[in-house]
Amino acid sequence: MAMVMVMAVVAMVVEPLLVPTFASAQTMITLSGGGYGHGVGMSQYGARGRAEAGQTAAQILGAYYPGAPIEARAFGNIRVKLCDTPSFTMTGADRSGGTLGGSMIGLGSASETLTVTPFATGVAASWGSGSSGLAGASTAAVVNWNNAQRTTMSCFGRALRPGRLIVRSNGSSLEVVLEMTLQEYLSGLGEVPSSWPTEALRTQAIAGRTYAAYRMTNPRSATYDILATTADQGYVGDDKATGAQGDRWVGAVTDTSGQVLTSGGAVIQAFYSSSNGGFSEQSDYVFVTPKSYLQASADPFDQATGNSNFAWTRTYGGDELAAWLRDAGKGDVGSVTSVDFGGNIGASGRMDRATITLTGTTGAPIAMTGNAFRSLVNARTPFARNLLSTKFGTGAPRVFTGNPVGSTFGAVPWGSEVAFAVGWAADPDAPMAPISVHIYVDGVFTTAVDANRYSAEIGRAVPWFGPDHQWAVMVWAKKPTTTICAYAINVGPGDTNTALGCKVVTRAAPATTVKRTRRSTRRRAVVRPASTRRVRGR
Repeated sequence: MAMVMVMAVVAMVVEPLLVPTFASAQTMITLSGGGYGHGVGMSQYGARGRAEAGQTAAQILGAYYPGAPIEARAFGNIRVKLCDTPSFTMTGADRSGGTLGGSMIGLGSASETLTVTPFATGVAASWGSGSSGLAGASTAAVVNWNNAQRTTMSCFGRALRPGRLIVRSNGSSLEVVLEMTLQEYLSGLGEVPSSWPTEALRTQAIAGRTYAAYRMTNPRSATYDILATTADQGYVGDDKATGAQGDRWVGAVTDTSGQVLTSGGAVIQAFYSSSNGGFSEQSDYVFVTPKSYLQASADPFDQATGNSNFAWTRTYGGDELAAWLRDAGKGDVGSVTSVDFGGNIGASGRMDRATITLTGTTGAPIAMTGNAFRSLVNARTPFARNLLSTKFGTGAPRVFTGNPVGSTFGAVPWGSEVAFAVGWAADPDAPMAPISVHIYVDGVFTTAVDANRYSAEIGRAVPWFGPDHQWAVMVWAKKPTTTICAYAINVGPGDTNTALGCKVVTRAAPATTVKRTRRSTRRRAVVRPASTRRVRGR
């Protein structure tokens, strides 16, 4: 499975924007984008915006993971890989016990330092100046320490309080894994600031627990379940609970104890990212595997307080783009004069699998995927000039808002008892997603139908919505005249449903019986025209 890139929202020092000096003759390429991260599942800033609007954690999670209810579950310990390191030291632990190759490492004071070194087949460990013995056959050193004592280690760089540390040899380096309860792990999760609204913190606690629980049943390796980095989730140890307003985060973890999101009885893959730029993306566009609870949807709440990455622009010179292409072994186009986008663009406007073509002053154009282009740029620019997501293009940022739109539909009799109605409808808040159309017959709600049928004509008429927005329905219409009305149902906050109009279906009166008299016999025959024979339509 593709690695999830969950973006931690933590305070950071961003270096000043470095704008290189360009030759005046070259073309400047400006890209407009939005969001930070992959955009699948929950937006952390969107959750904050929804909490500020008064939504509860259950409502927020229901919006980002539709069809995945919250359930209470019991879990065992989680194994968190902290780091790989050529050497390892640990200080500040008032050790309550430990083993090396089945033998006790020994007890020591908090002032001592534990040193572990690797061998081809195992590890050796020592406390301070004393040695616990060199056991080359030992595969791991296991250390427990007093939960009331903070400790630090050389490769992790953050304080830890509870846990059982396992240090294994990979031949020339050491793998450091911390085992603890799931609640202890969540208390050290540094994904969002502790100052955020309570419901946003509870939302993050449930999403973080769900993601971790999924990893426990689908571990990354035989020796650990999850990484302590944003490749999985940002674990920061005891610094979270003891930091500013850390008690608010720990309270959110406690309030939601055991709660996870499920689908079909199993814990879901609760992907999330820092910001979706106003529109989430389908899981199968970014991560290949389709998930019913991970859909593309407009998210105006992502433009929450403090989200500087909701919309952004980046400008690159044609000469530097050309140099990056050459450096990456992609070819030489001279100085880049245009960047064009096409092919498989995501429902949210993301370019992961789209085709990006760079044309220059010489040579043939060079094409690559959006993911490849983003990697090309980000590997050669400082953070302030990085493409923060694949939601970018050369036009204005795609931020959709507004009421639903659609056609004044058509309706005709269909047989003697029903009528057939057809039209199209879409919502600018979710331009590629189907919306619901409600049908009323003679003022009474009759049925709801999804506007999800393919129509090439619609695709040509409104290409910004795409071709999959036609709806069609049959309703009972036995009376001489029937009034059919349709309403496009809004999917974005703050907007209203749109009336698509009403149509009156008139049914012709039945043909009368014709009497004819044959003069020769004066016998009467009744002839019923074929047009009056009853036909039942559905």
